Amino acid sequence: MKKTIQLIDKQDQVLISFANENDLVFAGGEGQPGRIEVRNQAGEPTLKMEATYGNLVAGGNGTDGDIILLDQENRARVLLGANEAAFKVKDEAGQIRVKVDGKKSDIFVKVENFPAQPDVLPFPGEIINFLDENGHLPGMPSREKLAEGFYLKGFSIRLLNEFEILTRIVAQQNEVIGRLIKKLPV
Repeated sequence: MKKTIQLIDKQDQVLISFANENDLVFAGGEGQPGRIEVRNQAGEPTLKMEATYGNLVAGGNGTDGDIILLDQENRARVLLGANEAAFKVKDEAGQIRVKVDGKKSDIFVKVENFPAQPDVLPFPGEIINFLDENGHLPGMPSREKLAEGFYLKGFSIRLLNEFEILTRIVAQQNEVIGRLIKKLPV
């Protein structure tokens, strides 16, 4: 059986409607702005939902407002905290995987398939020619592509891969230089 409780103003406009059919609460409508407030023990609003501008306001009046999204087991998965000025996303184990705050930002990325290193390293001259012709390292996006935006995980993997290749080339060049130095007359 559907039961509804309505709060109606002097002009017979519905201000608040409680309907148990789907456990719904309606505020506003019919030309009236909707607003729901939850107040603390002192009677000050600490949580407000304002339909006029679509705002959800938490905190204020001496309290910190946090917005916490819970999973089905009531574990905090997403936290927007006013006290810490932080945004956090946690995994199933409760470990922070994305954290953005006023001090530092960090994103956890798990790499499933790391690209294989080439068997034959390019000659430094080939890399310089590629840089001169294209304006960026082989395997890396151009400045124009970067300006369009990029996925951090993929870019980080590519960057690490290129760094490892260039490190191997420098190490190889150091070996060659060492052998050449030994051949020099003393």
